[in-house]
Amino acid sequence: MEQIVKILDTWSGTANQLRMRDRSVKVLQYGCQMLLGFYGKKFSNEMQQALALFRRTASTSRKAFWLLKSVNHITNAIHMAQKIMFEFSWVLFFDLMEQVFLALYYVMENIVFFIRVKMISWSEDDVDFGVNWTWFIGDFFCVAAALLR
Repeated sequence: MEQIVKILDTWSGTANQLRMRDRSVKVLQYGCQMLLGFYGKKFSNEMQQALALFRRTASTSRKAFWLLKSVNHITNAIHMAQKIMFEFSWVLFFDLMEQVFLALYYVMENIVFFIRVKMISWSEDDVDFGVNWTWFIGDFFCVAAALLR
């Protein structure tokens, strides 16, 4: 019984962290996507629709987790910008740019969330370009900084 309590305490402590909740839902989201991709034709039409809905719902719930995540990246960017003013380095500059574009990415994902819950009457296609490019550019700066380290 003592081991069960320890496992439950560990899980509770981990599950209370936003990152852990996001990762747990991400496993469900991509698990459904994988099942549809590999075995979709073997499933009944009803099962395909259920998995697709589950994947979409998991994706939307992850976006809800991210509502304030851009604030974290903006805060990081401000601290990095202050540091760059005193000691410039390309690594720090690329790290700063990564934070800026990740903040923009999460803002774009927040817009997608608001579209999905019908608070904004746009189409996801209207913002898809911005979502993809902010993610790509953020990753570009991350890789550039890693290569310079």
